[in-house]
Amino acid sequence: MSLEDNSERPSRLHSKRRAHPRYLVDEVASMLLVHQSTTVLGRITELSLGGCRIRTAERFLAGALVRVEVAFEMVGVAFRLSGVTQWTDGKKQVGIRFLDLSARKREQLLELVEELEKLRNRACSPATPCLAQLLEHDSETAVRGDLNV
Repeated sequence: MSLEDNSERPSRLHSKRRAHPRYLVDEVASMLLVHQSTTVLGRITELSLGGCRIRTAERFLAGALVRVEVAFEMVGVAFRLSGVTQWTDGKKQVGIRFLDLSARKREQLLELVEELEKLRNRACSPATPCLAQLLEHDSETAVRGDLNV
């Protein structure tokens, strides 16, 4: 993936307007468009307690405010989370806001995010800052890459 592919959205992983920090990930994912009974394949590239970003295999034309179920597996746990498309770049990037999570699913997602935070902290240190740290503290013009943290 080139740096240009991620240039459509704001580059910071956690800004003042976000309720939850985001984590760079790279896992296979699928999105069920609930009212169309259509499945869209792609990769989950960012994850937070509030939602995720999906890079679809094909151009995503369904638009915003479409009910979806996102399915993916991380750290050996399968997830299937309900949500709504919050934005799309009209190409292959889709932002999903999670909705109606049961207490059990929210707890599983929280455990996953805590694990991602541990992995990020292990990969990053003050002596060798990683991309996630740079993006959290850099200006709005920071350039994002396609890295796993």
